Amino acid sequence: MRACHFNFSPIALTIALSTILGASSILIQGPLPGDILLTQGLQSLFGSGPAWAHIMTSTAKQPLVWLALVLGGLLAYTRAGWRGTGTVAITFFAAKIIDMALRALIHVPRPLPELVQVASVSTSSGLPSTFALVYGAIFIPVLIANTRSGWVQSAAATAAILLLIAGTMARVVLGGHWMSQIMASLLLAGSIGLLVYQILQSIPSRRLSKNSDRSEGEAG
Repeated sequence: MRACHFNFSPIALTIALSTILGASSILIQGPLPGDILLTQGLQSLFGSGPAWAHIMTSTAKQPLVWLALVLGGLLAYTRAGWRGTGTVAITFFAAKIIDMALRALIHVPRPLPELVQVASVSTSSGLPSTFALVYGAIFIPVLIANTRSGWVQSAAATAAILLLIAGTMARVVLGGHWMSQIMASLLLAGSIGLLVYQILQSIPSRRLSKNSDRSEGEAG
């Protein structure tokens, strides 16, 4: 049988970083140091409401979010087979549940028009960022799940990184979230993905189990 070995260090680290950022945002009830300057810098570079940012935002909402989920599953499959795809799916639905739970418990203001340009003013909580949780749950597992090597796998990882960067910049440029809110949510999604992938890794494939049983039988 395949031994189950869990490495809790990266899970604990991502949870700790997410908690520190999240707790700081809840305590301050506003932008953390550097948030305003970063948002202003990106807005001066791309403008306050570029079309590409609105398109990126829509990919985390229905119905396009299902296409994003399929894409993430396919990218993860190229890197770790069914375990990669399974990690994406389970992490996605777990993140949606956690998002609803946290939104019922905490409220942190989104960026205000008095501080930066805001494409669409919203009174809903900026923490957690639903967008970041969704995108993190879909594309971070692509980076976590890595049992194969080759140019296809490298291309899949690169695509996931670019989508994460583009999505993060889109939300900040639109004034939808502070960068600290995005990062706290991405780290939370990453910790879920790490845990799910390690659990799935502990499940032996049917073929490996059959071969193991056959070898034990021959040895006996």
